[in-house]
Amino acid sequence: MRSLLHQTIVSLGIVVWILLFIVGGAIFDLNLWKSARWTGDDTNTELDHTLWYTLSYNVHAYLTLSTNHLSTNFTTKEASHLADLRLLVQLFGLLYWILFISLGYVFCSRQYQFIQGLQLAGIILIGIVIILSVVPFNISFRLVHYILFPQGNWQFTKESLLIQLYPLEFFVTMAMHISYRILIAGSLLLIISTIFLKLGVIPKLGRNKV
Repeated sequence: MRSLLHQTIVSLGIVVWILLFIVGGAIFDLNLWKSARWTGDDTNTELDHTLWYTLSYNVHAYLTLSTNHLSTNFTTKEASHLADLRLLVQLFGLLYWILFISLGYVFCSRQYQFIQGLQLAGIILIGIVIILSVVPFNISFRLVHYILFPQGNWQFTKESLLIQLYPLEFFVTMAMHISYRILIAGSLLLIISTIFLKLGVIPKLGRNKV
């Protein structure tokens, strides 16, 4: 029972670390922002490409801590939401490195348990993608925002600058890219860990099963 509990904790740690890695990668990838924003019909906005690039470079630099200043084009409420998002990025970055160090310790001390954790983590990641694919995006989008921004400053009118910059279609496309990456990561973890466990490579290297 204790071993199963440890394995579950390791698996959840791996899942969270991979999610932070993938989502963080999407946040830091401005080229992905561009492709997500200008995919398909972009005639439903009065915002031209040049202004979008200028403001998005500013938002990207602000979220990734390259600058402490937001464009004055944003309202107080919009700036408040972006400040909250920036704080989340910092907190998640800290959690990322804590998990990285912790999982590295587990790998060095309990390799067999770590590989078992990889296998379960792969299953969980694939399950997450399956669940997200059947849940309407509007529901999951609102749920995530209610959890991460309980203060409620994430809702804006269609005329707001943030919505013009990043309409719902932007987040749908971003979610699709992120889901593909999670599915690939989960599949690779499941395949690699299964091969290692089936071949018995870990015990041959003298790794502890306990």
